[in-house]
Amino acid sequence: MQESLEIIKQEHRRLGALLICLDGVLSSVAASGNAPDFELYHAVIGYLEDFLFRYHHPKEDQYLFPKLRERCSSAEALTRELEQQHERGDVLLDGIRNSLGMYQRHGGDDFRVDFESAVHAYHKYEWEHIKREETELLPLVREYLNEDDWREIDQVFSSHTDPLFGKPTDDKYRRLFEEIARRAPAPHGLG
Repeated sequence: MQESLEIIKQEHRRLGALLICLDGVLSSVAASGNAPDFELYHAVIGYLEDFLFRYHHPKEDQYLFPKLRERCSSAEALTRELEQQHERGDVLLDGIRNSLGMYQRHGGDDFRVDFESAVHAYHKYEWEHIKREETELLPLVREYLNEDDWREIDQVFSSHTDPLFGKPTDDKYRRLFEEIARRAPAPHGLG
């Protein structure tokens, strides 16, 4: 039981690693003056949209949070706030996509800095959200959910594999992983 807790923590770590890689690539481009790799930036943002906002967050919002609210009424405020954070993260990701579009269309240091700032703000926000889930939410679900709850939640969370870091079954994600590894400069990728 509680396989889903390990899946959640693993997905958090992978998200963190991807954001650290993106931060590193942005810093390398800024320091070296090399041309930005817009395809890589779009690939990372696309993965975040595809995986985080189609799989990871909906499973928390639709299964884990309601089950915890059912078992522990005092978790209502926390789970509602985490759901709002998921929505806010989506808005921040839209901001990244918009600033990337401006940077790609117009170039220049101002647009680069705007894009980097949007990425850093999202990274910070997502890290704080992950920290909150792992330090406040996960201890509560461990304490309050029962075996039947875990069977249902584990089934939901294990019904998919992270398409980028797991065994990719979709060619789109296999190509994305290869692209990120190939395009990201060392030490962030194979570059």
